[in-house]
Amino acid sequence: MAGIELLEDVLLEAGSIDSFFGRQIPVDLWRARKVKSDAPLFELVETESEGRRGAPRKPDITIKNDWVYVRNRPRGISTFDRPNIFKGQWEYYKLPAGTVLPKGLVVVRDSYNPLFDATHHTIAPESDMPLFRFKMLLNLLAQQIEQRKAI
Repeated sequence: MAGIELLEDVLLEAGSIDSFFGRQIPVDLWRARKVKSDAPLFELVETESEGRRGAPRKPDITIKNDWVYVRNRPRGISTFDRPNIFKGQWEYYKLPAGTVLPKGLVVVRDSYNPLFDATHHTIAPESDMPLFRFKMLLNLLAQQIEQRKAI
């Protein structure tokens, strides 16, 4: 598997290894989904699109030839360390601290967002992998999370 990069190695090289938590979620994290949405909990935005009010919505991941790459951002699914950060009607799904992610997924602390008074974390692939595999792993995680009641 020459050429496959591990996200842990990428962060170590960048001097950001302290933001890498492997498969274990370090703090309670929250994933938001619109109340009336029937989209998957961890639906990926794969290409840039026009968001609300005409602003561009960047993709969640870097894809090339149906592979997800960890070298550059964006790297995965957004979560925050507190619920109720968005305006409007959202439901929040808790990923409790200590939860072990499916093998192939890792969590990375990105940065504090003063607008939301919350720290952003990403659920990312642990290495470069086929897009279908990343989606499969996210679906496994969603099944675990959705069994718990949304608040």
